[in-house]
Amino acid sequence: MLALLTAACGGDEPEPVVSATPTVTAVPVPAFTPTPTPTPTPSEDGPAYPLTGEEVTDETRLALPALGIKVDNAPQARPQLGLQDADVVFEELVEGGVTRFLAIFHSTDPGEVGPVRSGRDVDADLFPPFDGVLAISGAAAPTYNVLFSAGLTVFEEGQAGGAIHRVADRSAPHNLNATATQLWDAGDDQPAAAEPWPFDATIPTGGAPVETILAPFSDDYRHSWAWRESKGVFERGQNGTRHLTADGTQISAANIVYAEVETGSGGGVDVSGSATVSIELIGGGEATFYRDGQRFEGTWRKTARDAQFEWLDARGQPFPLAPGATWVELQPVGLGQQVDVADVSADAPTEEPTE
Repeated sequence: MLALLTAACGGDEPEPVVSATPTVTAVPVPAFTPTPTPTPTPSEDGPAYPLTGEEVTDETRLALPALGIKVDNAPQARPQLGLQDADVVFEELVEGGVTRFLAIFHSTDPGEVGPVRSGRDVDADLFPPFDGVLAISGAAAPTYNVLFSAGLTVFEEGQAGGAIHRVADRSAPHNLNATATQLWDAGDDQPAAAEPWPFDATIPTGGAPVETILAPFSDDYRHSWAWRESKGVFERGQNGTRHLTADGTQISAANIVYAEVETGSGGGVDVSGSATVSIELIGGGEATFYRDGQRFEGTWRKTARDAQFEWLDARGQPFPLAPGATWVELQPVGLGQQVDVADVSADAPTEEPTE
């Protein structure tokens, strides 16, 4: 099934302008030798959820497609709904120096997710290999064409039986939520989710211990991750505050992947006058993997729009992720990460929601 989008994103209001997109320098794409497509990760205790590698607790979910939802990360959008239940999250730079999330759900029903915001050209490179259902608020007219050409199944406000709807307790454009079960029902003709990359609970050799990570996306936007040994996860903060969802849960993940990507001008401006951002994902570059409280250096590769990311270690071999949720930070080239620094917003006071 293909839901063809026909109208531009009329419901979105201007994003807050934070700062100009950083200027970055292109890096050569590393030369790689082909690696085989990942096969499903075996589990000693039975089948595993494909997007997390964790043991299945509800086998009925295995038949569901991957569900991607574009989630707002402007200050007015926080705290978000449902983000902690995502199996995979891609963080991408958008206009004005802020970021936006492509949150992908499968193993857990998050209930309500939001605020939902508009699609970007980069989604046509990120989501096709997941071969599922994508929910957005809308998109600029040229972006609709890009999403359509990628063959994506897309739903927006007013489609999928009201699955994407406005709520009264927030101000527009940050008041659009999505009901996950309705979106899965609307996309029930899509294939079941498949494993995107290998998982292995065994910790790879060659890692360096790390307790905290601090990383910028632009001059005025940064986030952090702090390793929690007792929980076996990294907990997230951003811009000096702990990153909590609306129910008070601090966002966490078993894996943090920093994929250095080339960014530039998208050739247009948004409704607030900020330059759009292009992100180059076909090719490869440097990558840093964080799992089990350790840091590993490597590279990433993506050979085509419908090809999945490949995570490769320093020897060019597939790098296995730990079972659990994965956050992929599509960080502009040259910004890097600081580790074990004192200013870690994952431990900071909670940010107050802003209307």
